[in-house]
Amino acid sequence: MDVSRDHCGSKDSVQMERFKELENQLNRARSEICRIGKEKDEIERKFQTRLDDLKDRLSQSYSTNRSMQNYISFLKTSYANVFGESHSTSCTGLSPPAPKLV
Repeated sequence: MDVSRDHCGSKDSVQMERFKELENQLNRARSEICRIGKEKDEIERKFQTRLDDLKDRLSQSYSTNRSMQNYISFLKTSYANVFGESHSTSCTGLSPPAPKLV
């Protein structure tokens, strides 16, 4: 009986060691998942910040473009008023746009 009891005790010990090793692997996997989740969140935050910055820059670019177009329209209108309609249309091939009412 002692031999079978020792054999069972040894088998239980091996199973217990295996159980502890599996628990350790599970804990390491959970830690890795947590770390990767935090890393993913940080990367998403950085990309969102970059996207917001690019949207702001695009908006500023559109605004600058509109301002330049308005200035060009102003210059064309001024040129037409100073030199007459015939000079402005002969240089550009287009008639100046009508002034915008504010």
